Amino acid sequence: LRRAAGDRGDAGRSQRDRDPCKPGAGRRAGAAIGALAGIVMTLFLPAMFPSPVAPRVAALVMRQEPWEAGMNLMKFASAEGWGRVASADELVEASATVSACREAAAKTKRDQRCLITVAAPAQ
Repeated sequence: LRRAAGDRGDAGRSQRDRDPCKPGAGRRAGAAIGALAGIVMTLFLPAMFPSPVAPRVAALVMRQEPWEAGMNLMKFASAEGWGRVASADELVEASATVSACREAAAKTKRDQRCLITVAAPAQ
């Protein structure tokens, strides 16, 4: 009986025992393919989402609130353009005149002319 079992050669051993040089090669290949698929989906899938979903995905990937993620994306896309946006925001927020004009426009429902003073940059 032992001789008959010995005649089978490697047939009674598992695949791992027969090929000790490549243990887990299939699992590693599967993990690599899964990782590659995940990267590809992360890069291209958000562009296929409806417009309200894509910014939320970007914020999730950046681990920021949507507003902060949007600001960082604008800075990345155009630092000069972002500087202009930030300067305009500072000008509007710092000026009480602009606030008064905004309130007058809302009350009268008509365009308002406003005179503002722009402070010189600190030297």
